[in-house]
Amino acid sequence: PKGVGQLNTRKDLLELHKTVALWRELPLKELQKECKELDVSSAGFSKRPTDEEQRAELMERLLLGLCLGDWEKRGVQVRRVDTLQAARRLVERSEQLSAMSTGELLKEFGNLGLPPDAIDPPDHEVMLLRLKAVARWKELSLKELQRECKEEEISVGGIASKLTEAGQKHELVERLILVSCASIWEDLGLPLKRLGSIEAAGKLATEYNRLDRMDAVQQSDLRKEYASLGLPPDAGRPPDQGDILERLKAVALWRALP
Repeated sequence: PKGVGQLNTRKDLLELHKTVALWRELPLKELQKECKELDVSSAGFSKRPTDEEQRAELMERLLLGLCLGDWEKRGVQVRRVDTLQAARRLVERSEQLSAMSTGELLKEFGNLGLPPDAIDPPDHEVMLLRLKAVARWKELSLKELQRECKEEEISVGGIASKLTEAGQKHELVERLILVSCASIWEDLGLPLKRLGSIEAAGKLATEYNRLDRMDAVQQSDLRKEYASLGLPPDAGRPPDQGDILERLKAVALWRALP
């Protein structure tokens, strides 16, 4: 495959042909073992394929596995990407990003869908790494995206089951972007890993800011806000001002959670 720089000698090419010939003769379970050994995903099929269709798909993924070392030396993280086609798109996108100026990366960073009050754009190298990560997430299967989120302790709940697979992937990518790039919201104390969308995080940030302003200049209004929650008079002694702010923020969070 294109981009396999380590397979450029006659001996290497011969070994490749022998390996592929072996894979073609292996039963499905043995191909799955080969995938595991190469850290290549053997999951994420979009339908219920026949054994032969699975074998053909795993063969492609194993070929992809042979490209991993060369591509990763070039700074492209293609592990868990399921197909050669997706990996090639990722390699092309990563090379495009690597060739961009700081100004061009800033523009790309601004296109992630986060509002200006959520991001404090990092330096060139950090922006490049994060944009490459976003490009990679967009090429992962739904199952691999869910795995990625769980490893980062990001909520995968609250996604409408009626959404298409593409729609579910979009929501998970948005959550990953939110956690990795919304630095200002993180500093504000928003639990980004628990929120379901950039929109939900934006509304919660607005509410936190409103409550903070009220606490700073209109504390009596903050107490009225607390009273509007409808707690009965015998629910406990009235909390002090700091507790009121924290409790109101907790209520705002509960309303925002998926």
